[in-house]
Amino acid sequence: MTDSQRASQILGIGLPSPSVTPALRPWIADRKVGIVVLYRSNLASETEVRKLTAEIRELAGTPSLAPIVAVDQEGGSVIRYEPAAIPGAMALGAIGSERIARISGAHVGCALRSAGITMNFAPTLDLSSAADSSDLGTRAISDDPDLVGRISTAFLNGMRSAGVLGVAKHFPGQGFATADPHLGAAEVDRSPELMRRTDLAPYAAAIESGALDGVMAAHVSYPAWAGSDGIPASLSPRLLQSLLRRELGFDGLVVTDAMHMRGIAEEGEQGELVVRAIEAGADVVLVVSPRSAHSGYVALLEAMRSGRLSRARVDASVARVLEAKRRAALPAPDCRPDPGLALDLARRAVTVAPPVPVLDLPAELFIGVSGPLADAFAEDRRILLPLKPGTNQIRLLTEQIAEMVKPDSRWIAAIQNRSQAGIIAGVVARRPSARLVLVLLGSPHDAAGIAAEARVFAYGFRAESQRAALEVLKGERCAAGRLPVSVEGVGPIGTGARCEPELSSEARGSR
Repeated sequence: MTDSQRASQILGIGLPSPSVTPALRPWIADRKVGIVVLYRSNLASETEVRKLTAEIRELAGTPSLAPIVAVDQEGGSVIRYEPAAIPGAMALGAIGSERIARISGAHVGCALRSAGITMNFAPTLDLSSAADSSDLGTRAISDDPDLVGRISTAFLNGMRSAGVLGVAKHFPGQGFATADPHLGAAEVDRSPELMRRTDLAPYAAAIESGALDGVMAAHVSYPAWAGSDGIPASLSPRLLQSLLRRELGFDGLVVTDAMHMRGIAEEGEQGELVVRAIEAGADVVLVVSPRSAHSGYVALLEAMRSGRLSRARVDASVARVLEAKRRAALPAPDCRPDPGLALDLARRAVTVAPPVPVLDLPAELFIGVSGPLADAFAEDRRILLPLKPGTNQIRLLTEQIAEMVKPDSRWIAAIQNRSQAGIIAGVVARRPSARLVLVLLGSPHDAAGIAAEARVFAYGFRAESQRAALEVLKGERCAAGRLPVSVEGVGPIGTGARCEPELSSEARGSR
């Protein structure tokens, strides 16, 4: 293998269009790039996706050197390919069943593999936290390390059974990050001892099970770890080599999060950062755009030829990439995704605290997001909230809604994030005698501090999650889920009703 091909093996490049562009062709045909990452813009229809991934394999020529085709398909708010859609990871935490988690992983894997996609940057092993500022929300399974470990391992095994490699993220855990690394520098200031008991426990469980194919390193710093030098984990030999490789014993693929994120881009020039990530112990650096890939590629070649990156260091990563490519090229299992699974999961996940009263939906006042929930109410009895209201919008909407909410009346609010929660909290403060039924379509932690007659946790804003919540509000179904997190003022983990919903697919089974 030439130096050019060795450098390209340890890069992951995004595909910026629905077809292979001229700029990307030499990366696949000549340099044999390690990973090609697809996005929603690439994944229009099943037929087009199969055509695209077949073109990628054909361009590569040698099957064992064809790039791994990867996506971010977590479920919920992170969905790139609709046939593989399921509710977010927290819905699986609310269900609490390893069997259902494995079925879910197999569903996602079957849909992806049938389209020619062989790697999924999922699941998220980060712990949920009320203090989280990285906007994980329902992408996290739970705040209980044991539950996260069991559910994520089952999900990984399900994907593997369908021939898809799973990459857990964001190592060593960003559930307690001070900011969103997409937007700027972020850190987790937790002691190594605490993180070993909590944040790292799901990784240890997944590694021990043998279900984990890859780990994605976070663009988050961990100042309490001696030797981490306050740099992001994706650039830290202390965290990638000493902790992940030696202490936890992981010998699979280590992939960085995307290098265009501000949490890492602020550390320096792109090419230099690529070299530093490989020095630190990463096997593949996700550079996303072909222009950034070229900068990283040139820097890698220079580092290899100058001796800054030893042949042994580069070849160790190349060997892991080639092994992953070998497994990705194995014949696809004969399986099919279950088109009814997403709704089944949403129904099984819905949680109530306490039981919801009988509602006359069309006549009630509804405040919230658009979708099946809003459609159930009379048009003159609903106000739709903007996704991310600004300060002035929050103030004006709070006043407008408070005028509509009458004392001693009942009203329903369905919220997706903290900004919307702020509006509802302001209305409750102005109309304390009105009875609120609060529907949480995002993080359950958004319910903290909002007095309500009842709360419905749906763990997602997509149509299936709204539909499942609506069925509970109408009294058509009971809510079988349990809170997978502890919520201040609501209840501890495990809070919820006690019933079993009727399901319509193979998701039937014991909890």
